[in-house]
Amino acid sequence: MNNYTHCFYKPGATNMEDVAVQKLGGFWFGGYGGKSRAAILEETGAELTEIDVAVAAIDKAQRETLCTGPARITYATFMEMLEVLPPQRWMRGGHSEFFHISEHIGGPYVSWYARVGEGDYAKYYTLVEHCGIAHSVLLDMVNKFEAPKKAT
Repeated sequence: MNNYTHCFYKPGATNMEDVAVQKLGGFWFGGYGGKSRAAILEETGAELTEIDVAVAAIDKAQRETLCTGPARITYATFMEMLEVLPPQRWMRGGHSEFFHISEHIGGPYVSWYARVGEGDYAKYYTLVEHCGIAHSVLLDMVNKFEAPKKAT
């Protein structure tokens, strides 16, 4: 088993290009493609980076690229998403209901669906967020979305 410490990563990207392996003489190569450090930089713009640094940068880039605020959807769309795949982290309580689709969009990010309110007063939403986010945080996000905007 390899314990990689470095990788080739292009700043701002949502993925690594390759893991990095240091060979005799101290030269770095791609662990999967076997390309030299210079070839990887020339072809992809990816630089030699510590894995921990790259993972933190990837998470930030995925959050900035994938996460959306709440958006209104119809009851029909909410029900279609509820029935298309087994819902994950489905929670019903009070006057709200949340679940996310089991397929991840990228990394730990998923499409969440929400119902807030009951009967004719229910409103339905979707947003992309981390799969482990607390339901209370999701509810706060939806409530802030619906809060009247103050005039500036």
